[in-house]
Amino acid sequence: EIRHRPGSSGSTDAKLASESDRPMRPADVARLENPIAPANASVPAMPITASSPRAKFSMASAGKVFLGSWIVISLLLLARIAIANAVIGARRSRAGPASDAVASDCQRLAAKLGLKAPAVLVGDSVGGPCLVGWWRPAIILPVEQESIDSSILVHELAHVSRNDCGWQLFVRIVAALVWYQPLMWIL
Repeated sequence: EIRHRPGSSGSTDAKLASESDRPMRPADVARLENPIAPANASVPAMPITASSPRAKFSMASAGKVFLGSWIVISLLLLARIAIANAVIGARRSRAGPASDAVASDCQRLAAKLGLKAPAVLVGDSVGGPCLVGWWRPAIILPVEQESIDSSILVHELAHVSRNDCGWQLFVRIVAALVWYQPLMWIL
């Protein structure tokens, strides 16, 4: 039986009226739930619901995964920085004072450069002269080089004048926080 709606003359309305009267088949239900499924699919397509595997991974869960991994990796890298500073502090505390001649030479050169002279220490745990400490810098000399050329002290005092230890610590902390940025690891 074909019924026409009032004011309609077309067969499209007649077809819609006849389809709405018949019961829906499982294939029709599947097509309504998932309109992307092919019309001639023999197995009804699985609808996308909140429990389907595709719906479980959303942008919110991706954000949580990224945030969680960022926090864990950043904390590990910050812990690495803290451990390195503790090792350097231990090396500094084990080092003894340098000879009076080297210390006075450092003070004289620092005064010429307009700097406050850092402590000059001698330790067996360093392979060459180095400046350590971002808060209270100190020059640590190896035991073998206790009598040192003044050009080495000038070089280490140049690090003091630029605050290289502080800037290096700052860059390492920033790299620990934005570890996912590859350009940070070049610095």
